[in-house]
Amino acid sequence: MKLSVKPLLLFPLLSFSALCSAAKFGSAYGDVVEIAAGGIGTGAPAKNLMYFTVSGTPTFATCANSSSPPFVIDNEDGGKTMISMLLAAKMAGKKIHVVGRGTCNYIPGHEDVSLIYID
Repeated sequence: MKLSVKPLLLFPLLSFSALCSAAKFGSAYGDVVEIAAGGIGTGAPAKNLMYFTVSGTPTFATCANSSSPPFVIDNEDGGKTMISMLLAAKMAGKKIHVVGRGTCNYIPGHEDVSLIYID
């Protein structure tokens, strides 16, 4: 029996892998070291954002060029659960895994977070 791969079925897989390799997203594993909420900068307007730093050797998207804290969660954009997990991990002394989105849309220089999970 001879198997054949249809070109139309293969094209989406090739396109997806090309997109994934082009995007660089950050990641981190470790303890929650620093947490900040609100607007970054003197006199900045308050925002529903939570900024944080994770110990270890994190990587970041190229847009994340702020000195600290590098990761940001928007409380209004489905982030309430992630913020709860972040605070629970901090209080319990648990390590977390963070995966960024590869974007800095919430505030320039800070990478938007895609997911967090606790060990």
